[in-house]
Amino acid sequence: MAQVKIIFDPSVNSLTVWFDNPSSEDVSTDLDNDVLLMKNKDNEVIGVEKHFFNLPPGSVQVQFETLELRSQDDLAGHLTLQSVKP
Repeated sequence: MAQVKIIFDPSVNSLTVWFDNPSSEDVSTDLDNDVLLMKNKDNEVIGVEKHFFNLPPGSVQVQFETLELRSQDDLAGHLTLQSVKP
């Protein structure tokens, strides 16, 4: 079973979400908008970190949803691909 790990660090106001084991991080990419992407050695995104994320004490509510699985045919016409320059 996949595990998602969410960490809020109030000392630096950062919110980190890991989609894989944090120890497999190889490199971080700064997106220039206070967001970092953490990647493994295969250049796959395994986490994301948002800086300057203010969260008052006691105000955390986490909601996790799993959407219905769709086929590629169902998704045709609903996806827009954007290229991001490094």
